[in-house]
Amino acid sequence: MPEKSFHKDWMTILIILSAFLWLVVKTTTRSMLHEYQIFLFRGINESSSRDTGFMFYWQSTIMNFVSFLIIGIFAYCAAAYYDFIRGDATFLFMLISLGLVIFSITSRHFICLAAGSLSSETEAFNEY
Repeated sequence: MPEKSFHKDWMTILIILSAFLWLVVKTTTRSMLHEYQIFLFRGINESSSRDTGFMFYWQSTIMNFVSFLIIGIFAYCAAAYYDFIRGDATFLFMLISLGLVIFSITSRHFICLAAGSLSSETEAFNEY
């Protein structure tokens, strides 16, 4: 019988961890949005709305990590489906794909910041 490449215990644990982190962020954000509702009706480019950005740093960091983790699991599943992975290095391959996803998206962010600084159009590139 062929090996069931998608039946890995570590993948189930990572998906449950991602769902748990997503739920934690959504429940805390919902309670914060109710308390700070007056501040959120302002535009992004207003200076007063930039002051409230400190409230959402940890939520966006966790949501980005959850997204990166799910994209890394998807890359592993695609590689396993097309028989790209050989041997027992399945979890290592998922970690490498997770690292590549984090590196590529973070480097895109830094490139946008550098382009904004070099072109003196920081307001246009801060939205990215």
